[in-house]
Amino acid sequence: DMCKALDKRDVDVAIMLTEGTLVEALKDNNITIVGVYVSSSAIWGVHAGAKSCEADSIESMKDDVTFAISRYGSGSHLMAYVYAESLGWDTDSLKFKVVGGLKGAIEELPKDGTLVFMWEMFTTLPWVVDGTFKR
Repeated sequence: DMCKALDKRDVDVAIMLTEGTLVEALKDNNITIVGVYVSSSAIWGVHAGAKSCEADSIESMKDDVTFAISRYGSGSHLMAYVYAESLGWDTDSLKFKVVGGLKGAIEELPKDGTLVFMWEMFTTLPWVVDGTFKR
């Protein structure tokens, strides 16, 4: 949404996550990364529906897992590839479902035990504590 606002000139400056911004900057000459606000990377967590997902590890879900993502090109989308590659999975066979961000993941993960969602761990902590998500 922030990339669209920059492109349409609705805003002059935006503070955004690097992953998605970099993808958009490569596609759109109107978007330029001019500085770094935080130099440490986010601590990503792999989240599933606490009650809907029966698996004890994502490794055991390899053939059935679908990555819930905010949108194509987002951090959750790109980190799914990074994580799958780190597990030695064939990234060409990854499946995705666009859920539109954290709010969508909160709604969708409890309904589908095959969905996992890559998101920053501190942001998702309240939903891990209340039993909506598990890591």
